[in-house]
Amino acid sequence: MLNKYSTSLEVRLTIRQSRYRRLSLAAIGVASVLALVQLWLANYNLLALLLAPPAFALIYQQWSDPMVGAMLIWSRGEWSVCQHSKSRSAVLEPGAVNLSQLVYLSLREVHGKNRWNCFVFPDSADETQLHRLRRRLTLSG
Repeated sequence: MLNKYSTSLEVRLTIRQSRYRRLSLAAIGVASVLALVQLWLANYNLLALLLAPPAFALIYQQWSDPMVGAMLIWSRGEWSVCQHSKSRSAVLEPGAVNLSQLVYLSLREVHGKNRWNCFVFPDSADETQLHRLRRRLTLSG
């Protein structure tokens, strides 16, 4: 009997820094500043002061993408994530989004507590591997 994954192409996608991601975060940062200024001008000074630190902390945290350098692997029907020289088995969580300019997927470690939420833009991965990822997500869907 043939293995049901014997003809499926392996996915080995290394995530790189994305210019699109940085531009999106910069736009969100500008929108946040404008919203905070509007709050300040509407005399909601305390609310603006309370919202500013978490808003900028979140943008700063996302600016340094924790998934850069990680490798997403799908081979023989199983997902794994290689990050910081460690390979961990993972399960694809429901809700993956596969758009023409963006792929979002969430993976959860099989025997652990780690979770990886990953945004993959066209410039953050090899074109061939990104195409294979898209096909894999479509077939998994």
